[in-house]
Amino acid sequence: KIAKSNPPLGVFEKLDLSLFRMKLHKGDLVLIVTDGLIEQTNSDGVEYPLKSLKEILVSTEGMDLRTVKTTLLEDFYHFRGTQAQHDDVTFSILRYESP
Repeated sequence: KIAKSNPPLGVFEKLDLSLFRMKLHKGDLVLIVTDGLIEQTNSDGVEYPLKSLKEILVSTEGMDLRTVKTTLLEDFYHFRGTQAQHDDVTFSILRYESP
């Protein structure tokens, strides 16, 4: 599931944020990304597809988080090709382990 985006943190004094809830199950991954990742374009001017993020999470299910990170970065750099990186790329991957 892809959640709505919110404005950048630290830019506005007061924010009206979109909140959502989802039920997590043991082993579920949560991926939090900045716009630098999903707005990166390739040489054709196409932005990095959200579909790729979902496919990576599905294809790396059960793998350690370092492998998920490496797979995501390799896919991102392959997609970008020789196109300059125009923004910082930050992401966090969390694995839910039941309480």
